[in-house]
Amino acid sequence: MPAAAPDLAPLDRWRLFLEAKARSTQAAYRPIVAGLLGALPPGAPLSEEAIVRYVRAGAETSDDVYNQRRSVVASYCRVAGLRFPLELLPYRRVSPHDRVVAVFSPDQVHAFIAAAATHPLPLPRALAALATTYGLRRVELAAILPRDLDLPGRLLAVRTAKGGVHASHLLPEEILPALDPAAFAPPRTVETVHGWFKALARRAGIPRQWHEGFDMSIRTALVRGLLRAGLGENQVERFMRWNRGRMAWRYERGHERDQAPDVDGPALLLHPFLPYWRETLRA
Repeated sequence: MPAAAPDLAPLDRWRLFLEAKARSTQAAYRPIVAGLLGALPPGAPLSEEAIVRYVRAGAETSDDVYNQRRSVVASYCRVAGLRFPLELLPYRRVSPHDRVVAVFSPDQVHAFIAAAATHPLPLPRALAALATTYGLRRVELAAILPRDLDLPGRLLAVRTAKGGVHASHLLPEEILPALDPAAFAPPRTVETVHGWFKALARRAGIPRQWHEGFDMSIRTALVRGLLRAGLGENQVERFMRWNRGRMAWRYERGHERDQAPDVDGPALLLHPFLPYWRETLRA
């Protein structure tokens, strides 16, 4: 049975709800609800069946996307006065030990960077530059706003997910040509970021079975590269914005604080992937 029609009153309440949220939250929430309502046939009511179908479709990308859709759509239903079918959409808790992540080789990262650096659109270039330089997660890349990129000051503001520390990172010269703050003006979802990662992987000739868990693959390759280049475990953890000890060696074996130059400086000096950006962008 239909839960209710997406009429003006629920949408007005939703807009008021979003106005009280941070801009990064608004940027993350709006596309998800727009996708939910946009998937309905013209004039069709928003039914529980449509809600379940839309949220479950997120699992085709990852459990993280499913959980994000579930949370945002549940908020929309609560604000709009609709029933959210909680019993049909349980939270998906996946232990890190249950995740099998294919770690990219240096050659695969190099091919990925080359595919991104030569892409005609600014957003995939910027996403790839930030992902390979700082190991940003898809949800962190989806939350970036134009004001977070201070190119004259050479700083990037990161809203770290999963309990990590928020940080300001130094922007190295190697990736500056790949960064355009205007590329982050249109709101994007985690799925948008994931879609660009898959497109760049295809462009780079990376086999399809490597396309899932893309951000984790890059992040793990980055951590291993920094450790093997001689960066200390504590410096790696601070560069990766972690707030717990021994995380770096977990990656090798298979939170409100600004980053100071003495944190990013050594990491960028020993960074395994910045030479790829320097080589590709100057070619």
